Formats: sequence, structure tokens, C-alpha cells
Amino acid sequence: MLIRLPLRLTKNVKLEEYIEKSEIADAGKFWNYDAGNVTVVELPNPDHEVAHTQFTRQFLSAFSNVAIQDDVDNIAGTSCIDGTSAKQPDAAFVPVRLPKPSPSPCDLQGNPWPTIVCEVANTQSLSSIFQKVNEFWLKPDRAEDVIVLKLWPWNGLRNAGGNPLRRLTVKYCLILFLFLLICLIVLLFSTVL
Repeated sequence: MLIRLPLRLTKNVKLEEYIEKSEIADAGKFWNYDAGNVTVVELPNPDHEVAHTQFTRQFLSAFSNVAIQDDVDNIAGTSCIDGTSAKQPDAAFVPVRLPKPSPSPCDLQGNPWPTIVCEVANTQSLSSIFQKVNEFWLKPDRAEDVIVLKLWPWNGLRNAGGNPLRRLTVKYCLILFLFLLICLIVLLFSTVL
């Protein structure tokens, strides 16, 4: 049976109940909460987990030689709330220097919104992930940049070494390359100052 995502699980749920149950189930990054509706937006699988774990590892390695005040925190496990919606990014980063409590908090503890968010879409459709990005993460006073990694099904082909070949979408690779280049430039200038 083919399941199309997003799939609504339930409706008329209070935000506090959603936060509690999604934390108990450790499902915040696979569920979304919007105006009382809880939907499944992604199905957990190894490809999804490896993609955001490897992205996080690579991203944080760029900060390995910076001064502690220029470091970033990985806040991927934090549900971000805007009053009527709650979402948890696959990977998210915030500079350690941002004030806490934040004047525009993302959670009940007063933490600032992540500056950079990475969303991995494996079973989630592109239209669904773009809607999430545009209508939640990129609203004013929230994330500054969102990187979407769309994983496509494996076509069964392998290279000469026997490793699986995966299709990459050029526009996403270009965006990721430009983003990493900008991070490198910022890192270089921050260490010079």
C-alpha cells in the first residue's frame, strides 16, 4: 500500500499536548503541528538519518578551529513554536552569542530561532517541504537560511567499485555549494577580526 505524505494523524489537538506526545515518541522531526492538526510529513529510515547526521558533522567541522564565542550550537532536537504551529528541524544551528532569552523566542524556554536550518526530504514531497520552509522557517524573525536535501529513490545502478549511484539534483547541489562557500568566507573573516 502506497502512503502519500503528508498524512493527517489527528485534529483538534492542543499545542501543549502535541509537544508532550511528540517528545515522548521522539517524533517531532517526522510530525508537524498546524492549528490543531498533526500530520506525518516524513517516514523515518536510515537514508534520512544518515543525510542529516552527515550534514551536521560536515557543518560543525567548519567551526572546529574558531574561538568559543564564534561557535554555533546544534539545536536539531528542539521543537520550534510560533503559537499555532510547531516543527522540529532535521538539523539546525544557532550562534552561541545570540541573547538568551531571545526577544523573539522559538520555544517555551526563550531560546532564539535557529539561524540555519537543514531539512531532509526523503519520502516527503518537494511541494510539502517547500511549503514548510516558506510558511514556517522563513517567516520574519526566524531562520535566515534553510537548506533542503531531497533524497531520490536509488535507481539500482552502481559504479565500477560497486558503490550505489545516487541521483543529485543540480540546483540543490549548487545551492549547497554556494552556502558552504559563504560559510567558509564568513569563517575566514571572523578569524581575521
